[in-house]
Amino acid sequence: MPESYVHPTIVKKCFALLNSGEFDSAVIQAFKAIEVTTREKISAPADMFGERLLKKAFNPDDGVLTNKNLPKSERCAFLNYITGAFSFYRNSSSHRDIELDFVSAFDRIAVASDLIKAIEDAEANV
Repeated sequence: MPESYVHPTIVKKCFALLNSGEFDSAVIQAFKAIEVTTREKISAPADMFGERLLKKAFNPDDGVLTNKNLPKSERCAFLNYITGAFSFYRNSSSHRDIELDFVSAFDRIAVASDLIKAIEDAEANV
């Protein structure tokens, strides 16, 4: 497994689940890590979660973590990327039974890893 390319939080939270065949649980943990990382980074309250949390952090106009040096179209694209991936991958695993294999679960986890790296690299707009 290419652990060196995957964020350490994802390795810690997801790889044992992947290796034991608990693919949907691994995906849920990966996307939960996005919420936890974002909430901690922007000091959001515990009752702010999901898309509402991500939109507060990455709203293209006034998001706490939005990179204002990027053109607005790219800021919008990132918000769409993070909320779309979160909603599509996390919600499908959380709200119904889906058949995942190792590769499809790992693909989803790799997206979460990329997003956590972006969240950690983002600088707060004060």
